[in-house]
Amino acid sequence: MPSQNIQDIFLDLLPDVVKKALSEDDMETVSLWMQSESKSGNARAQYVMGAANAIGLGNERHPEKARELFKKAADKGYSPALNSLGVIYLNGIDTQPDTAKAKEYFEKAIELGNADAMCNLGTMYEDGIEVKQDYKKAHELYNQAVFNGDMDAYCNLGLLYEDGLGVEQDYDMAVKMYTKGAKLGDADCMCNLGLLYAEGRGVTKDLKKAAAWYAAAARLGDDEALEEIKEYQRKGLIKEDLLS
Repeated sequence: MPSQNIQDIFLDLLPDVVKKALSEDDMETVSLWMQSESKSGNARAQYVMGAANAIGLGNERHPEKARELFKKAADKGYSPALNSLGVIYLNGIDTQPDTAKAKEYFEKAIELGNADAMCNLGTMYEDGIEVKQDYKKAHELYNQAVFNGDMDAYCNLGLLYEDGLGVEQDYDMAVKMYTKGAKLGDADCMCNLGLLYAEGRGVTKDLKKAAAWYAAAARLGDDEALEEIKEYQRKGLIKEDLLS
C-alpha cells in the first residue's frame, strides 16, 4: 500500500461531495453535511463522521472520537469502517500500533468483500507483518483486490512481477499491471511506468514516454515525479512544458 499521511488517509474516506466542497473551500456545504450526518445513527453516517473527526473537518481533530465512531460502524458490519480501523492500528495513527488488531480487522472486512482490506492484508503478508512473509499469499490477495476494484493493488502486483517476488520475474506483466493502474489514475503506477520506459525494462526505452508518465503523476501531486520532470528539463531531455 503506498504510504499516505494521516490527512490523505482519512480524506479518502469522505464522500465526493465533501471532497469537492473542501477543494473549493466551501465550508458552508461541509457544515451542512456534518449537521445532516450527525443526526443519523446508521453505520455509514458513523463511518463518515469518524473520518471527519479524524482529520478535524471544520474544527480540531478528535482521534479518540473518530475511533469510537469507526468502532460503532464496524460493530454493525460496515466493512469500510473495519478496514479503517485496520489502517489505524497497522500504522499506529493516534494510538499505539497493534498489528494483531489490524490483521483481525482486515480479515473481518475481507469476509464482507472489502477490496481495500484485501490490499492492506496483502501488504502485511508481503512485508511479514504479524504473519510469516509470504509473497504468494500477498499476490493472491492483491489479485482478489483488483478483481474487486481496488486501484492500489495494481501497483503492488506490478512490483511483485518487477522484482520476481512470489512469481516469476516478468517485466511484461509489471508493465501491464502498472498500465492498468495508471489508466485508473494511480500516480505510483504512473511513476513506475516512467521508470520502466526510462530504463527500457519490459518496453522499448523511450524517454518521451517516460517523461509523459512522470508528468501525469506530477499533475496528480506526486513530488518524486515532479523532481524527475525537472531533472529531464535540466538535462535538456525534454523541451516542451508537460506540466501545463
